[in-house]
Amino acid sequence: MLKIVIVILFFLFSGAGLADNDAGDYAQPSHEVSAISFFYEYSWGRDLHVKGQRVASDYDVNYHDSALKFVTYRRLGEQLYAFVVGLPFAAASLRKSSDDLDLAGSGIGDPVVLAGFWPYTNKEIGLQWGVSGWVTLPLGAYDQNKPINAGQNRWVFKPETNLTFTPVPGISMEATVALQLFTDNTAFTPADLTLSRAPLLTVEGHVSKQVTDDLNLSLDYFFHGGGETSIAGIAQNNPKKDHALQTTATFPVGKDFSMRLLYRNDFHVENSFQTQMVGFRIIRPF
Repeated sequence: MLKIVIVILFFLFSGAGLADNDAGDYAQPSHEVSAISFFYEYSWGRDLHVKGQRVASDYDVNYHDSALKFVTYRRLGEQLYAFVVGLPFAAASLRKSSDDLDLAGSGIGDPVVLAGFWPYTNKEIGLQWGVSGWVTLPLGAYDQNKPINAGQNRWVFKPETNLTFTPVPGISMEATVALQLFTDNTAFTPADLTLSRAPLLTVEGHVSKQVTDDLNLSLDYFFHGGGETSIAGIAQNNPKKDHALQTTATFPVGKDFSMRLLYRNDFHVENSFQTQMVGFRIIRPF
């Protein structure tokens, strides 16, 4: 059981602050612009679920995920493109007093780069289609002698597509689908065992409303499916089939910054720890 728990924690730990989208992330600006943002998320939980059933409630799981992200929108010819670079930092701990389990780790995570564009935009009906490609580079802190690492020691490729519909000004509805593809970690333990992971599907839905000139609220849904891990070719029987709800509030802070506050609840977890999360984003366009 301990090995399964460590494998699960390993994958939840790295780069969580850049893993999913927020409402409006695919919003297409009308002109070239850049922005820098800082993310912070704190997640906690006690319940471990296996095959959709709670099997333990005496764990103490804590994640601190943060990231710096730079995004710029530039025109090449008539087409507007988005380019993103993100660098995560993370700290995590896993404790279980009944088993004398006490694990912790922290460090710089694997950097992420993205390029995206909008193949179709129809302003008259309020519809746009965006596509992007994410690449996670295995450059973060990793030590095969440690059970918890900020880096994953493998490449991750994530093609993603988004549809955004704005039926009336101030109300936006989004649907996003992505597939993460993982290379192998060939140095998972001191014995150099190979850790593999099957493709992971992500489906997102976002509904946001501009309540006032200074306040935007959203309700967000996330599904993650697949992604079963294998160690030395032996399947760990831990695929995801997880559902989460999130709510956000975005508002200006001073003249040059905007703030986004969020709360997320993983209300159904198949093979993982069930967690809640609070966080914020500070965004500075320029």
